[in-house]
Amino acid sequence: KPPVEAPWIRDTKMRSWTPGMVHLSNAGALPEDYRLFSASTANYVQGGSAGHRRLSQAATPIDDLLRLLPDIAEFAERLEATASAPAAVEPELPQLAPDFLAAAPEVKRVSWPGLFEPRHLLCGPNRAAVALTPRGFGAMAPLDEDGDVVAEPFALDGLASEGPLAGGAWTPSGLQLVTASGRFVHCPGHTHQEGIWNCAPAEHPPLPVPRGSVLLSAAIAHEDQETPLVALLFKHAPSLAAIFRASEGQWHPAGEVHLPFGGGQLAFGAGARELLVTAADGEIHRRHLGGGAHAVHPAPLVSERREFRSACDSPDGGVLRLALRKNERAAGIPELISTP
Repeated sequence: KPPVEAPWIRDTKMRSWTPGMVHLSNAGALPEDYRLFSASTANYVQGGSAGHRRLSQAATPIDDLLRLLPDIAEFAERLEATASAPAAVEPELPQLAPDFLAAAPEVKRVSWPGLFEPRHLLCGPNRAAVALTPRGFGAMAPLDEDGDVVAEPFALDGLASEGPLAGGAWTPSGLQLVTASGRFVHCPGHTHQEGIWNCAPAEHPPLPVPRGSVLLSAAIAHEDQETPLVALLFKHAPSLAAIFRASEGQWHPAGEVHLPFGGGQLAFGAGARELLVTAADGEIHRRHLGGGAHAVHPAPLVSERREFRSACDSPDGGVLRLALRKNERAAGIPELISTP
């Protein structure tokens, strides 16, 4: 074969044509092996889970676009109307400013242990207050002494195996604490023994803490000697406190309390009739559980920057706040601030 010819020209010239290889337009039928196009055949399992759709029922992208055109047109009209409308101005909520004739907040002069940044504050029946860290290190400060006082440091023995603290209360029987895992710890008595306050798991059943949720804050109180009441604040719902009441060895929902934006640290007021919510700026919202009027304690007027962490009803009838005074060169310094 000549080496310089293209293969399609060369093969056509060298092919031996026979009458069976030629098809005329006036022929009555097509040869069996004559096919200009042969479509592939798809086989599907009837009623199976092969994951294929029937070709006759398959929708093309054009069909999907045509079906969505009415929705797209409606969305475009609404977007145009929104862009042309004047922006709505949200009304400003009235700010409750503290009375300038009210007594100035009293900062208790307490000498705290070093590197101590407590998270929880519990007011006791013996005119003392306990500040606790989530890991069970604490300090007790007397409230009935004037002048400089020294807080007594101590450690909660038996808390390490139960997890970090989420909240608690100082009841007539001792410290009632709630851990972040929903377990209860009881520390009997009203003081420590040589820097150790012995604690043990309480008899209450574990709280209904959903798996995977994070308990930000918890409060506990007793409506009477036999009926405990708890309030729980979860990370996934920081503006809603769930109330539970124990009955017949189980916890039953007892209501919900809506909190201000951002939530805060929870604590029950005297008599378990009110829920105190302490915001980071020091403002305290007092939510009545029986349907009564709510009240707000404005943030105390202080000169230096502080982070407020907890609060409780003081035995003298006022409100006691736990705050950390920020220091750029050292850790936060705890402070007890009392307001009427």
